[in-house]
Amino acid sequence: MDTELAEILQVLIAPFHPQQSLEDLIVEVNRLYHEFEAAGYDISHPEIRTQLTPMWQEMLGVATNRLGTQSQKVLDFGCGTGFATQQLLSAVSSESINRIICYDLSPTMIEYAQASLKTTHVPINFISDKTKLFCEPQEFNLLLTNSVLHHLPEKVQFLQQLESILSPDAVWINGHEPSKRFYINPESAVVYDSYLRYKRRQRLVPRIINRFRKKLGLEAMISDVHKRSAAYQTAVRSHEIGLFAKQPSTNSIVRLVDVWVPHTPADATRGLGFDYIEMQKQLKGKWELVWVRTYSFMGSTYEEKLPPQWKKKAQMLAQKYPLDGGNFCAVWQRTY
Repeated sequence: MDTELAEILQVLIAPFHPQQSLEDLIVEVNRLYHEFEAAGYDISHPEIRTQLTPMWQEMLGVATNRLGTQSQKVLDFGCGTGFATQQLLSAVSSESINRIICYDLSPTMIEYAQASLKTTHVPINFISDKTKLFCEPQEFNLLLTNSVLHHLPEKVQFLQQLESILSPDAVWINGHEPSKRFYINPESAVVYDSYLRYKRRQRLVPRIINRFRKKLGLEAMISDVHKRSAAYQTAVRSHEIGLFAKQPSTNSIVRLVDVWVPHTPADATRGLGFDYIEMQKQLKGKWELVWVRTYSFMGSTYEEKLPPQWKKKAQMLAQKYPLDGGNFCAVWQRTY
């Protein structure tokens, strides 16, 4: 586990008293969280399907061109509810697919993926035990990930773990990850800080309303919504099973789940987030970047939900800095 990440989390999560190694803690908290979040994941992330579907269709076109006439042996790593595989099946002829393995550490996520993919005629195996991936008889030549890297304590080093089961010319579709380029762009940072201040002002009214609710004895309704959240349930359960010496805050859980997600320029300066240029350097001689696109020019906020004045500012940033969005998608090909 890299000490830099440990130092970052010590700053962001206080008090931080794990009962085991930080790397194992992140994995276990993610497993618990996604068990609780599985049922509502697609509803709570509408931007995944509306925003990413066109990009996935384009990326799959790049990937299939790179693979040529090869029969596709697909690993959907961190499959969640099955979004990436759904995109593949809608874009690629089933005759060109040899097999698909959907892996996720959450058994409940696997159940939802099975339900969403049950009508396909392509053979799909669903796995929640990572060790079983290494028992596969053939190498995968198409690796799919979507909104996965920022949950992994080892960041892009997970590719090294998969080397033995990927073909020498494998293509990796790397979908929907947080880019720190947005937060370290000086002009974007100023606009985003203004937006955050605007949001804080907007929250004043709900706070006042909540005070009246409390006086009227309705605070239990607010508390109940909070207690049903995946983060709260994870905090309670992680303490019950001994991952923490005392129950962590929901904010600490969110930080451990979205471990590499920056929320502010300070987070990006500390090292959170990804930069595809830095990734190119890290993966040089092993993977080649063949396609990239950045989007979300108001940080992690889905632009369609922005008020008109802020949507206009986001569009301005997109025109001036098209490579510095708050999220990115990329396609890579293995070179060794």
